[in-house]
Order: sequence, then structure tokens, then C-alpha cells
Amino acid sequence: MLPDVATALPPKRRRVRFDCARCGAGSDAFTGTDRAGARTCRDCFGKGVDRRRRELNDLTGRQWAQASRSVEAYPDIRSEKQRQHGAAFPLSLARQQISVYTKRGDLVLDPFVGVGTTEPGIRGDCGARRRG
Repeated sequence: MLPDVATALPPKRRRVRFDCARCGAGSDAFTGTDRAGARTCRDCFGKGVDRRRRELNDLTGRQWAQASRSVEAYPDIRSEKQRQHGAAFPLSLARQQISVYTKRGDLVLDPFVGVGTTEPGIRGDCGARRRG
């Protein structure tokens, strides 16, 4: 036997209309949501200072978003020694990756050393230490 359609559907959620507490724009939200409780419009909701502790690195949220794009272009400024080495990469790539994944003073392990691109990336403005 099939359930009655009226009893199978969840109760209809109601919207509440309000003026945003931050910018004053008219908005609406479903009752019982955080946004409705805060009386905040869609544009202002969730925008504030991120007070969470930074565990991975010292970047702000904006810097993290900028550094973690899926496609990135790095200028190819390599020495002749680096060009002859099969696995050399641009110094800007090393600096960017080290700043994203380490905090100032962290130890970076470079087990393969290669032509030494990682070392100047660490000694630069990243402030990390190196082993390798």
C-alpha cells in the first residue's frame, strides 16, 4: 500500500522578509536558518573577518584562494644548468608552493635536492628552513 501523498511530503517551509541588519537592503530567508536569525541579506551573509586559527599556513583566506587556483602560470626564468636538468622548475613555483603549505619557520624536506631550486625559494620571503 502506498503512503498518502499529503503525509509523505515534508512540511512547507516559510520565508520571512526583513531588512538586512548590515546594509539595510530588503531580503528574505527560510525560517529557522542562520541567515534568517541574523537578519542578513545574501550578499552580506558569511562575509566577515575569518577568526579561525590557521593550521596549515599563515595566508589569509583571500591569499589562499588566490594561491590555490586550479590553473597557474609561472614565468620560466631558469638558468642554463636548470634547463639541462630534466626535473627543474621555476623558482616562482617553489616559492608559491612553500608559502601555501608551510608556516614561517617550518622545516621543508627536499630529499632529491636536484639543481637547488627549492633552496632559494625557502630562503626568500617564505621564512622556512630546509633539509636536503
